[in-house]
Amino acid sequence: MAGTSPNKIFVGPKPGTLTEQALLDYFSRFGTIDALELFRGWSVCYHGTKFAYGLSIFLSGLAPAECAALGEGIYASQSIIYTSHPRYAEIKRIESSDEKIFFKSGQYVQFVLQCRVHPSNIKVVGPETLGIDRKVTIDPNVSNDVIEWVIDVKNKGFMDFSDPNSTIVCTGIMIRVTDNHPGLLPESQWWYSGHVCNNKICCVLGIDLDELKKQNNEVIHTPLRSATVDFNITWEKNGIAVAGGNGQGNGFNQLSLPLGLYVDEQQTLYIADWFNNRIVRWKFGETNGQVVAGGNGKGNRNDQLYFPTDMIVDKRRDCLFISDMGNKRIVQWPLHGVQSGNTIITGVNCFGITMDEKGFLYICDFDNHAVRRWQVGQTQGQLVAGGNGKGDRLNQLNNPASVFVDRNHSVYVSEYGNHRVVKWRKDAKEGILVAGGQGSGNSLSQLSFPRGIVADQLGTIIVADAGNHRIMRWQEGKREGTIIVGGNSKGPQPNQVTHPIGLSFDRNGNLYVAEHENHRVQKFEIDRN
Repeated sequence: MAGTSPNKIFVGPKPGTLTEQALLDYFSRFGTIDALELFRGWSVCYHGTKFAYGLSIFLSGLAPAECAALGEGIYASQSIIYTSHPRYAEIKRIESSDEKIFFKSGQYVQFVLQCRVHPSNIKVVGPETLGIDRKVTIDPNVSNDVIEWVIDVKNKGFMDFSDPNSTIVCTGIMIRVTDNHPGLLPESQWWYSGHVCNNKICCVLGIDLDELKKQNNEVIHTPLRSATVDFNITWEKNGIAVAGGNGQGNGFNQLSLPLGLYVDEQQTLYIADWFNNRIVRWKFGETNGQVVAGGNGKGNRNDQLYFPTDMIVDKRRDCLFISDMGNKRIVQWPLHGVQSGNTIITGVNCFGITMDEKGFLYICDFDNHAVRRWQVGQTQGQLVAGGNGKGDRLNQLNNPASVFVDRNHSVYVSEYGNHRVVKWRKDAKEGILVAGGQGSGNSLSQLSFPRGIVADQLGTIIVADAGNHRIMRWQEGKREGTIIVGGNSKGPQPNQVTHPIGLSFDRNGNLYVAEHENHRVQKFEIDRN
């Protein structure tokens, strides 16, 4: 929840940390008390508050809740994301002249207190009490089942922070300032799966609830296939087969050499089932898929596909955009109603396709070593990467295989022929090497025929290192990457990924991998340990 977007700032210590100097400074009022020793082993937690109360609570103390879901005490959470829900942290829209001294008119502000509590004073560790859908993860680092804490107040009616024997102390105040309503942020999307209202004694939103939901529905928050989590976390080493995995075939529970992959907000999978000449939709928890495009044999009719390599879902237009490689065309295929597609781009041998938040398509032109941006309905695309012939210079590409576009419209391209990933900033004349580029190989500085690629907001990338049967993470500016999944040679075991191609994340940060030669998609959940 820390500041990852230009329109939000946090003032205060980094969430989850407390410096030794901060402790010493804060508790210098106690004179000779050894603050570092006194608070050694205490846990960091967060407590949301109203705008008008933030500073006074920070300087004085907290009163316990008496009639609350998990009993009497002071409520806190180890998750600042959970604490930022408007039931706990009032959303204040700045309007009055006094408030404008510190903030700009029209901005939205939330206060969250950073606290310290000794584990022995946590009398309840319980689940969220907002009625969140069980499929939704609030904070990828904290289970929904242990996200609320109740702090024992030892029969006191008030917790005085000036009292060194207090069971909880406040060590900082976190301030979130946004130009747009915080309910539109990617990390706030879980709100809408549970309780959220606009009652002055419950969820203080600072905006009409219907208007907020309308605005939220109009915003694409996260680049396609990515997630709001920081990619510098870890995932389980063993995957779970969530599609296919029943041998190569054309049954509804089978896949045949799958390539591209897309996961939507409901954790529904869309898979380019390459050798079956079809696009399959696989809903969460189901054992069979459903054909949503193609599946009528290999061919070039409007109801047929020929070796489709990738696709993305456009919820606004209620359709798929499919790279139909064998027919050298891009097809727009309705998700409902008509059982055939419409060719919108021809003459392009496209391996990878994606879309930005404005609905522009980005097409990897494998044979012409370029990536172009297309507006649906236009007959000519705009060059955004490569286009200077086949080669390994930074202004060239060599068989671009996959493309990812971030919020700043920087384009990340995995190059099948150069065994590297390059980043082209918007309007750049050449790319920046971000992974590989040291020839084909299996060292940590090399890639071998990279395919699917996804980046987070900080420029850390996840790439399917197909030739090495592994998934790599590469931080921006680093010469070497790290293996996060696979790397255990070829094979069908849960800790193996054989020729991984498609990558996608769900909204909770779980990683999905399409394995070309294992004819399956595996899900790798976030490692919460």
